[in-house]
Amino acid sequence: GRELYAQEIVEQLDISQPAVSRHLNLLATAGVLRMRREGNARYYTVDGETLRRLADALRALA
Repeated sequence: GRELYAQEIVEQLDISQPAVSRHLNLLATAGVLRMRREGNARYYTVDGETLRRLADALRALA
């Protein structure tokens, strides 16, 4: 997947930067996103395998 700088994500959403940061950190902690630091910048990508497993688990609940 494409890697995005955290600020790029903030600019695409109608949510405050602190809220976006909290959500990104939660998703990274859960393994849904991968985070890479470069200096003070944080870059995020989706972990496709974790996302597939999550989708399978949600489908099983339906």
